[in-house]
Amino acid sequence: MLGDDDAIGGAQAENELRELKNFADPTYSKFKALSAIDWMPKVNSMVAVSAVRNISFDQRVPIIGQTHTSYILLWDFRLLVKPLILMQSHHEIFTFRFNRIDQNLVAGGCITGQVVLWETSSAIAAAQKKNNRGSSTSSMGNGSSSGIDAEEEELLSMPVVPKYVSHVDHSHKRCCLLYTSPSPRDRQK
Repeated sequence: MLGDDDAIGGAQAENELRELKNFADPTYSKFKALSAIDWMPKVNSMVAVSAVRNISFDQRVPIIGQTHTSYILLWDFRLLVKPLILMQSHHEIFTFRFNRIDQNLVAGGCITGQVVLWETSSAIAAAQKKNNRGSSTSSMGNGSSSGIDAEEEELLSMPVVPKYVSHVDHSHKRCCLLYTSPSPRDRQK
């Protein structure tokens, strides 16, 4: 009595979500949970995500003190094949934020309670230069996909290591999680 099956199918088709872009890396984010996401300030086409092991709390407890290399992946919407840069940490990053004034500074919070700071300006500039150079030389058809030799290619693909990491004895005692302060309008309520 609720209507025809055809009418329901049409309504469902209108309300479905379509996937426009898929940002997944088989090495760094496959089968992992995304614990944090942040847009790069002042740049509309870049977003970063933190990929952590997709395990339960009970599975995580016995291995809590062990190091596990984790990455923040910075994606550029114009490059769907691989992340623009990787920011590496020796512990899983459960929260991070770009500095709103200097977008090349990224602060992250580890599962160990440590705070990590990356400076990404040189890595982003090198990756963008490589991608621009690669697209201009590949269209020339000279047989080389870019004018970069193997050694330079390896250096450009290396993850960005932290500039600063807080000492574990002077860090938070638990996992760092994001706290956003209420906006001035919310404080008035």
